[in-house]
Amino acid sequence: AVSARIVRPDAEAQRAERLNLPERYLVTVGDSGRHHGIEYLLAALASSAGQDVPLVVVGAGREAGALDAAVAAAGIDRERVIGLGHLDDADYSTALGLATAFVYPGIGNGFGTPLLEAMSLGVPTIHAATPSLVEVAGEAGISIPCGDLTPYPGLLAEAIDRAWTDGELRTTLSILGEDRARVFTWRAAAEGVWQLHADL
Repeated sequence: AVSARIVRPDAEAQRAERLNLPERYLVTVGDSGRHHGIEYLLAALASSAGQDVPLVVVGAGREAGALDAAVAAAGIDRERVIGLGHLDDADYSTALGLATAFVYPGIGNGFGTPLLEAMSLGVPTIHAATPSLVEVAGEAGISIPCGDLTPYPGLLAEAIDRAWTDGELRTTLSILGEDRARVFTWRAAAEGVWQLHADL
Protein backbone atom coordinates (compact mmCIF):
# COMPACT_ATOMS: atom_id res chain seq x y z
CA ALA A 1 0.00 0.00 0.00
CA VAL A 2 1.01 3.62 -0.43
CA SER A 3 2.41 5.31 2.65
CA ALA A 4 0.11 7.85 4.29
CA ARG A 5 2.99 10.31 3.91
CA ILE A 6 2.71 10.31 0.11
CA VAL A 7 0.15 13.10 -0.33
CA ARG A 8 0.09 16.49 -2.06
CA PRO A 9 1.89 18.73 0.48
CA ASP A 10 1.32 22.25 1.68
CA ALA A 11 3.32 24.97 -0.10
CA GLU A 12 3.54 22.74 -3.17
CA ALA A 13 4.23 25.63 -5.55
CA GLN A 14 7.16 26.83 -3.44
CA ARG A 15 8.56 23.32 -3.27
CA ALA A 16 8.25 22.97 -7.06
CA GLU A 17 10.14 26.22 -7.56
CA ARG A 18 12.90 25.15 -5.20
CA LEU A 19 13.21 21.81 -7.00
CA ASN A 20 13.39 23.65 -10.35
CA LEU A 21 10.47 21.68 -11.77
CA PRO A 22 9.27 22.74 -15.25
CA GLU A 23 5.64 23.68 -15.86
CA ARG A 24 5.11 20.33 -17.63
CA TYR A 25 7.39 17.30 -17.43
CA LEU A 26 7.63 13.54 -17.30
CA VAL A 27 8.88 11.96 -14.09
CA THR A 28 10.52 8.64 -13.38
CA VAL A 29 12.02 7.09 -10.27
CA GLY A 30 15.32 5.25 -10.26
CA ASP A 31 18.98 5.58 -11.06
CA SER A 32 21.07 4.63 -14.07
CA GLY A 33 21.06 0.95 -13.09
CA ARG A 34 19.97 -1.27 -15.97
CA HIS A 35 16.95 -2.67 -14.13
CA HIS A 36 15.43 0.82 -13.87
CA GLY A 37 15.41 1.17 -17.66
CA ILE A 38 16.55 4.80 -17.77
CA GLU A 39 18.49 4.17 -20.99
CA TYR A 40 15.31 2.96 -22.72
CA LEU A 41 13.43 6.04 -21.55
CA LEU A 42 16.20 8.36 -22.76
CA ALA A 43 16.26 6.57 -26.12
CA ALA A 44 12.49 7.04 -26.32
CA LEU A 45 12.82 10.76 -25.65
CA ALA A 46 15.56 11.04 -28.27
CA SER A 47 13.28 9.45 -30.87
CA SER A 48 10.09 11.17 -29.72
CA ALA A 49 8.04 12.91 -32.42
CA GLY A 50 9.59 16.35 -32.18
CA GLN A 51 8.53 17.01 -28.60
CA ASP A 52 11.03 18.73 -26.31
CA VAL A 53 9.62 16.86 -23.34
CA PRO A 54 11.48 17.54 -20.07
CA LEU A 55 12.28 14.58 -17.81
CA VAL A 56 12.70 14.64 -14.03
CA VAL A 57 14.60 11.66 -12.62
CA VAL A 58 14.00 11.18 -8.89
CA GLY A 59 16.70 9.12 -7.22
CA ALA A 60 19.41 10.04 -9.71
CA GLY A 61 22.87 10.74 -8.38
CA ARG A 62 23.74 7.49 -6.65
CA GLU A 63 26.52 7.03 -9.20
CA ALA A 64 28.44 10.22 -9.86
CA GLY A 65 28.10 11.32 -13.46
CA ALA A 66 26.14 8.24 -14.54
CA LEU A 67 22.99 10.14 -15.52
CA ASP A 68 24.99 12.77 -17.40
CA ALA A 69 26.79 10.01 -19.29
CA ALA A 70 23.51 8.27 -20.14
CA VAL A 71 21.96 11.54 -21.36
CA ALA A 72 25.01 12.27 -23.52
CA ALA A 73 24.96 8.74 -24.95
CA ALA A 74 21.31 9.19 -25.92
CA GLY A 75 22.10 12.47 -27.69
CA ILE A 76 19.65 14.49 -25.61
CA ASP A 77 20.10 18.11 -24.59
CA ARG A 78 21.23 17.94 -20.94
CA GLU A 79 18.88 20.82 -20.12
CA ARG A 80 15.90 18.52 -20.78
CA VAL A 81 16.83 16.18 -17.92
CA ILE A 82 16.66 17.20 -14.28
CA GLY A 83 18.30 14.74 -11.91
CA LEU A 84 17.07 14.87 -8.34
CA GLY A 85 18.64 12.78 -5.62
CA HIS A 86 16.89 11.40 -2.57
CA LEU A 87 13.90 13.55 -1.57
CA ASP A 88 11.92 13.75 1.62
CA ASP A 89 8.29 12.65 1.43
CA ALA A 90 6.87 16.13 0.79
CA ASP A 91 9.33 16.96 -1.99
CA TYR A 92 8.92 13.49 -3.47
CA SER A 93 5.14 13.88 -3.49
CA THR A 94 5.53 17.27 -5.17
CA ALA A 95 7.82 15.99 -7.93
CA LEU A 96 5.54 13.01 -8.53
CA GLY A 97 2.18 14.73 -8.15
CA LEU A 98 2.80 17.69 -10.47
CA ALA A 99 4.08 15.61 -13.38
CA THR A 100 2.20 15.43 -16.66
CA ALA A 101 2.86 11.68 -16.66
CA PHE A 102 4.89 9.11 -14.75
CA VAL A 103 7.03 6.65 -16.74
CA TYR A 104 8.32 3.43 -15.18
CA PRO A 105 10.36 1.76 -17.94
CA GLY A 106 12.40 -0.74 -15.95
CA ILE A 107 12.15 -4.37 -17.02
CA GLY A 108 13.70 -5.65 -13.80
CA ASN A 109 11.66 -3.75 -11.24
CA GLY A 110 9.85 -5.62 -8.51
CA PHE A 111 6.44 -4.80 -7.07
CA GLY A 112 6.37 -1.25 -8.40
CA THR A 113 5.70 0.93 -5.38
CA PRO A 114 6.54 4.18 -7.27
CA LEU A 115 3.98 3.23 -9.92
CA LEU A 116 1.34 2.76 -7.22
CA GLU A 117 2.34 6.05 -5.58
CA ALA A 118 1.99 7.94 -8.86
CA MET A 119 -1.45 6.45 -9.46
CA SER A 120 -2.54 7.37 -5.93
CA LEU A 121 -1.67 11.00 -6.70
CA GLY A 122 -3.73 10.95 -9.89
CA VAL A 123 -0.75 11.01 -12.25
CA PRO A 124 -1.19 9.20 -15.60
CA THR A 125 1.22 6.29 -15.84
CA ILE A 126 3.22 4.50 -18.55
CA HIS A 127 5.04 1.31 -17.61
CA ALA A 128 6.84 -1.75 -18.89
CA ALA A 129 4.53 -4.74 -19.33
CA THR A 130 6.35 -6.91 -16.81
CA PRO A 131 4.13 -9.28 -14.81
CA SER A 132 4.57 -7.42 -11.51
CA LEU A 133 3.82 -3.97 -12.97
CA VAL A 134 0.83 -5.23 -14.95
CA GLU A 135 -0.49 -6.77 -11.74
CA VAL A 136 -0.14 -3.44 -9.94
CA ALA A 137 -1.55 -1.18 -12.66
CA GLY A 138 -4.22 -3.44 -14.11
CA GLU A 139 -5.92 -1.43 -16.87
CA ALA A 140 -5.09 1.89 -15.22
CA GLY A 141 -1.85 2.64 -17.08
CA ILE A 142 -0.37 2.44 -20.57
CA SER A 143 1.42 -0.90 -20.63
CA ILE A 144 4.34 -1.23 -23.07
CA PRO A 145 5.36 -4.69 -24.38
CA CYS A 146 8.99 -5.33 -23.49
CA GLY A 147 9.60 -8.97 -24.42
CA ASP A 148 11.61 -7.77 -27.43
CA LEU A 149 13.77 -4.83 -26.39
CA THR A 150 14.62 -3.73 -29.94
CA PRO A 151 11.31 -1.90 -30.56
CA TYR A 152 10.79 -1.08 -26.87
CA PRO A 153 12.14 2.52 -26.92
CA GLY A 154 10.02 3.31 -29.97
CA LEU A 155 6.89 1.95 -28.29
CA LEU A 156 7.70 4.01 -25.20
CA ALA A 157 8.07 7.10 -27.39
CA GLU A 158 4.65 6.52 -28.97
CA ALA A 159 3.03 6.17 -25.55
CA ILE A 160 4.79 9.29 -24.26
CA ASP A 161 3.62 11.31 -27.26
CA ARG A 162 0.04 10.15 -26.70
CA ALA A 163 0.07 10.96 -23.01
CA TRP A 164 1.79 14.30 -23.57
CA THR A 165 -0.65 15.54 -26.20
CA ASP A 166 -3.98 13.92 -25.29
CA GLY A 167 -5.59 15.66 -22.33
CA GLU A 168 -8.66 13.40 -22.41
CA LEU A 169 -6.44 10.33 -22.16
CA ARG A 170 -4.58 11.82 -19.21
CA THR A 171 -7.85 12.54 -17.41
CA THR A 172 -9.04 8.97 -17.95
CA LEU A 173 -5.76 7.47 -16.76
CA SER A 174 -5.77 9.76 -13.72
CA ILE A 175 -9.21 8.59 -12.64
CA LEU A 176 -8.47 4.92 -13.32
CA GLY A 177 -5.17 5.17 -11.49
CA GLU A 178 -6.63 6.69 -8.34
CA ASP A 179 -9.33 4.01 -8.29
CA ARG A 180 -6.75 1.26 -8.83
CA ALA A 181 -4.47 2.55 -6.06
CA ARG A 182 -7.34 2.31 -3.55
CA VAL A 183 -7.42 -1.47 -4.09
CA PHE A 184 -4.01 -1.81 -2.44
CA THR A 185 -4.32 -1.43 1.32
CA TRP A 186 -2.31 -2.92 4.15
CA ARG A 187 -5.52 -4.51 5.47
CA ALA A 188 -6.15 -6.25 2.16
CA ALA A 189 -2.53 -7.45 2.06
CA ALA A 190 -2.76 -8.82 5.62
CA GLU A 191 -6.06 -10.57 4.89
CA GLY A 192 -4.56 -12.10 1.75
CA VAL A 193 -1.60 -13.50 3.67
CA TRP A 194 -3.91 -14.79 6.41
CA GLN A 195 -6.14 -16.49 3.84
CA LEU A 196 -3.11 -18.08 2.16
CA HIS A 197 -2.02 -19.61 5.46
CA ALA A 198 -5.58 -20.71 6.19
CA ASP A 199 -5.73 -22.52 2.83
CA LEU A 200 -2.50 -24.46 3.39
